[in-house]
Amino acid sequence: MPDKVSVLVAHCPDAGQDGPLLREKISPVLTLSEYDDFDEAVRIVQRVSERCGIGHSCAIHTSRPDRVMRLAEAVTHCRVVVNQSTMTNTGGFSSGVPFTTTLSSGSWGGSGVSGNITWRHFLNYTVVSHPIAERVPDEEALFGPYWDRAGERTATEPKAA
Repeated sequence: MPDKVSVLVAHCPDAGQDGPLLREKISPVLTLSEYDDFDEAVRIVQRVSERCGIGHSCAIHTSRPDRVMRLAEAVTHCRVVVNQSTMTNTGGFSSGVPFTTTLSSGSWGGSGVSGNITWRHFLNYTVVSHPIAERVPDEEALFGPYWDRAGERTATEPKAA
């Protein structure tokens, strides 16, 4: 193989199908699927994830924060990696993710942890609890923006002023 070749790109016009190109690969092969609009791309990512293991991770290369948030809100992934390789999910000096050799998939993938498994997960903690003054959260402050965005407000729930 020539020295200048570092990755092979395989075109896959139908991301709705299943096959080795649309599964996780530990190799220098990148699968390229086309889409007509960004919402379709998000659906493709989710469909591939549902076949390969939900909860894990995906990557997006963009300068648009709105697209990062649309992807993160729509997919069942514990990690959405922005403008970097998904290899940094195991930790790196510039990824902000703790070093690990074990990635977790959260409850989506059948795990109790939704993040990188580190040495801290293997420690036992003892918590000493004393009575404190009760602090009852304001449900509107906590969930109001979500209810508005998701359209899940019931007829008895007031809308935020």
